[in-house]
Amino acid sequence: VMVVLKRRLWKNLLEKRRLERKIENSSDLNIDVQLVVYSEIKKTYTYSPFLQSVFEDYKLIYGDLNLNKGIKIDKDYLYGALLNVEIVIDLGKDIEDKYIYNALRTCYSIKFLLDGIVNYENVIQEIKKNLGIEIVEALRNGITNKFQKDIALRFLKNLYKELEVELNEQEKD
Repeated sequence: VMVVLKRRLWKNLLEKRRLERKIENSSDLNIDVQLVVYSEIKKTYTYSPFLQSVFEDYKLIYGDLNLNKGIKIDKDYLYGALLNVEIVIDLGKDIEDKYIYNALRTCYSIKFLLDGIVNYENVIQEIKKNLGIEIVEALRNGITNKFQKDIALRFLKNLYKELEVELNEQEKD
């Protein structure tokens, strides 16, 4: 669940994470909460493959979002997103499952964007197709065993390497 706010309610990243956890824990549903500020979304939306895929088919509960439709492929932004994925890979088995899942979503969002496709459902289906529903659900729910986590990390590492090569090849063109 992405909660879009008019202004920041936190002073630092730690406060933001605590607030997200508080919302997650207060819900009867198993949800992953992301707090974002509207002005930040507007700045990065046209460059972010993940945001574009998420907002491609979103349900608005309250308020209004006016986002520019149109895809811009900004290589610097994509490399920055891949750096975040690299951090997840480097931390490996010591990182929480949901960060591995988020890194997979980011990679597939980039992959589809480079092919001119913006579709969040395709991202999720591709992850399930390649890792299997059981591992994906375990990642989302934070209940992977060592074997599942190892498979997910190996797959993420290979996907990361493929994207790195693809971005470098497109840069040459």
